[in-house]
Parts: sequence; structure tokens; C-alpha cells
Amino acid sequence: MLQEEAVVVAVEAGNIWVESERTDACQSCSASKGCGQRVLAEYASQRSERLLIDNPLGLVARVGDRVSVGIEEGSFLQASLLLYTLPLILLFLGGYLGSFYGTSELPAIAGSVAGLATGLLLARGAGQRLARSCRYQPVLMNII
Repeated sequence: MLQEEAVVVAVEAGNIWVESERTDACQSCSASKGCGQRVLAEYASQRSERLLIDNPLGLVARVGDRVSVGIEEGSFLQASLLLYTLPLILLFLGGYLGSFYGTSELPAIAGSVAGLATGLLLARGAGQRLARSCRYQPVLMNII
């Protein structure tokens, strides 16, 4: 089970809203001071994330409590694999199929773009289906 600490910001019937600080690999990297990737990551992302989580154990949590939130490792890996690799596979497949048309690179480029767009749309649809499954939802583990 993958676990993360969070702070309770609201309590509803059976569910809890939590907010967790985002962590990134830039904090532990020795080259973080002079790296342009860190600047982009800080600019593009917010520092905290709010999530509505299930409370299957019926733990009594109050606003301000620190809690442990978890998700199954297998579910996390399956969802990550699907959502990250599907667009890439279709990008390469589209480029490969596009290379059979004409002698220029334009059909291969168009096929790659079409494959990537199709992969992103399919990944979005699959992500929405996975989000409705209880297996892919984070749950409240315990109160710290």
C-alpha cells in the first residue's frame, strides 16, 4: 500500500477532504540550484493538492488532523502504465503507419500527431473509468 500524509480540511458524511503537500524529485537532487527544470516545475504546479477520500474504517477525523492516506500499489502501477504508455505506443504506431504513405516525412509526422492525439483521448476516457472504480480510489488509513 502506497501511503502519504495529509491534513483534513473538511469532513462530509462518509468522506473526508484532505490536502497534501506535493513533493518532487528536485528537492533531493544535487543540481537543483542551477537546473531549469526545477524552475519550470515550480512555476507550473501548485504546492498542495485537495482530494476527496473514502473513510471505509469509519475513523473519526476532525479538521486539522494529520492523517495517512493510501492506495493499493498494484492499482497505482496499472493506472500509471495505462495512462502513460498508451499515448506513446499510439504515437509510434501512427508514425510507423504514416511512413508508408509518400516519400516525404510529412505523412509520418501527421500519423504521429494523430496517434498521440488518439492515445491522449483514449487515456483520458480510461482515466475517467478508472476514477469511478473503488480499487483506484485513495482511502483513509489512520489518524496520526
